[in-house]
Amino acid sequence: MFAPVTKVVRVSFAVEPNYSGWRLDRYLQEKIPRLSREKIQYLVEHRLESADGRRLKAATRVVPGLAFSLLKNAEPEPDAPLDFGVVHDDGALLVVDKPAGLPVHPTARYSAHTFTSAARLRYPHRKVDPAHRLDRETSGLLACGTAPEWTRKLKRAFADGEVRKTYLALAHGEPREARFTVDAPLAITGASAVRVRMHVVEGGLPSVTEFEVLERRREAGGVPVALLACSPRTGRQHQIRAHLHHAGLPLVGD
Repeated sequence: MFAPVTKVVRVSFAVEPNYSGWRLDRYLQEKIPRLSREKIQYLVEHRLESADGRRLKAATRVVPGLAFSLLKNAEPEPDAPLDFGVVHDDGALLVVDKPAGLPVHPTARYSAHTFTSAARLRYPHRKVDPAHRLDRETSGLLACGTAPEWTRKLKRAFADGEVRKTYLALAHGEPREARFTVDAPLAITGASAVRVRMHVVEGGLPSVTEFEVLERRREAGGVPVALLACSPRTGRQHQIRAHLHHAGLPLVGD
């Protein structure tokens, strides 16, 4: 009798500029917070393939653009909305409207149900590659290059601060000022299969977000809410929600 063949999938990573100098195991723990450090170190030792074939260790200091894959046994993936709208396409720049719930890149839990996988199916003759990231739960515009040379230029523009990103958020509370900035370090303080817990922590990663009040109103019962334009100056996971919570303005429905 033959044992069933276990399907193996490759979860690919390319290190972003803001993680330069991190240990590889710490970088992966940031990307896959539900895994313990011991589990991540095991994966680095036994189930990691670098794009250039060199041996990477848990203590390896990562650099921007470092590419590698983790090998994992395929598991049933959670469902995700795979359809996305296109708001701009000039042949070089593709801007799509990513729905909430759709991961951008493959992760430990998602492989086929990602934007990059869906884009390969929709555009089989173009190499669509996002120039930045949006959290899985976040909806919004995602800018992509459609060939390596365009993607490199886009990513450089994001890394050099030439692109300003603004998000809209509805928060409980009454901001004291029309414009304010939260400059507070962030770190992951816990994680589960469905939620990453990011909080302001002394010694965390430097994180800055600028906010502007666009509208103030009151819900039924007189509860105050504010519509805010949020402009992150750093790219930490769940940065906006964590900084608003720190400011006493938690997101509505969070």
